[in-house]
Amino acid sequence: MKQFLARFLPASARAFHGTSAEQSKMLGKIFELNKNLKQDFLAENKALFSKQNKKLNNLIKIIDEQNEKIDWLTKQFEKVEEHVQATIVHPPTGSYANRRKNMLYYEYISRMLYVLTQQTNSIVDIGSNGVSTLESLTWIPERVSVDISKPYQSKNVQGIKCDFFEFNPQIKYDFATCFQVIEHVENPEKFVSKIFDIAESVLISVPYKWDSGRSHLHHNIDLKTITEWTKRKPHYNIVVDELFVGRPRKGGKASRIICYYHKNDDFNRIACKNMLGSG
Repeated sequence: MKQFLARFLPASARAFHGTSAEQSKMLGKIFELNKNLKQDFLAENKALFSKQNKKLNNLIKIIDEQNEKIDWLTKQFEKVEEHVQATIVHPPTGSYANRRKNMLYYEYISRMLYVLTQQTNSIVDIGSNGVSTLESLTWIPERVSVDISKPYQSKNVQGIKCDFFEFNPQIKYDFATCFQVIEHVENPEKFVSKIFDIAESVLISVPYKWDSGRSHLHHNIDLKTITEWTKRKPHYNIVVDELFVGRPRKGGKASRIICYYHKNDDFNRIACKNMLGSG
């Protein structure tokens, strides 16, 4: 017993002298106190450990969710890149497009169409001039090309040869495109009004501030001009400058302006949702 006390008790306790019964009683109290202290210590640390473990699990859950979002975003950007690369490697065909296949303008159009038409079921390209813009939009079930002389057509795209003013579709399309056409039209206000009549969302482009152009009826077109024609402001617009291709225009650039009009004011939300999975 003395050896035990000498080993486990502090000097003050070892200095205690008494009968064996008294020593046993004291030792019992010390053991009980030690047991209670140990239980309190374990209970406190168990609660602390449980709390820290809960925080750790929440942190792991957040990290897993972020990793899932990163994986989803990576896949989305890979899809965009695949689509853009496919468009660059296999650009829109047709003599008109072939002469312009290396233009930045086509890359902008391709990226915008990919983002903006993900929820689209029908699309019409007005004034296609034999260009295969709609061919690569494989996720859209109904694709129609309209042109007064050379509509693009294939097994995937329906070509309709007619004057656009005589075009009377039975449906209202989800989306309409009209690239480098309006500057050739005698009455642009009437022309664009009909575009908005037959489609929910519209993407158009025209030469930007060109002081001349073969068969162009309108020159020095800017955003103000387009707004006067359309009677509305675009939800998004961008001027694409061709620095290496195309004939220099006023200012030394062959520039084109692209304007997008959405059916409501949710363009930013829709674009972000399609591109980033948020909104």
